[in-house]
Parts: sequence; structure tokens; C-alpha cells
Amino acid sequence: MNLSNLQPAEGSVHNQNKRVGRGEGSGKGGT
Repeated sequence: MNLSNLQPAEGSVHNQNKRVGRGEGSGKGGT
């Protein structure tokens, strides 16, 4: 149940969406 709590987190979702939603390379566009 710990993973479920971290995903819906307001702060975590914002950061995860940009990194996982678009991908590590796409999100930064540099690496």
C-alpha cells in the first residue's frame, strides 16, 4: 500500500508526470 500512497501524492505526481509521463530524455531534452 506504500506505493499507492506515493503515486497519488500531490507533489510526487507533478514531478513523476514530467519525468515518467514524457520520459527521462524527453523531459529534459538534454540528456
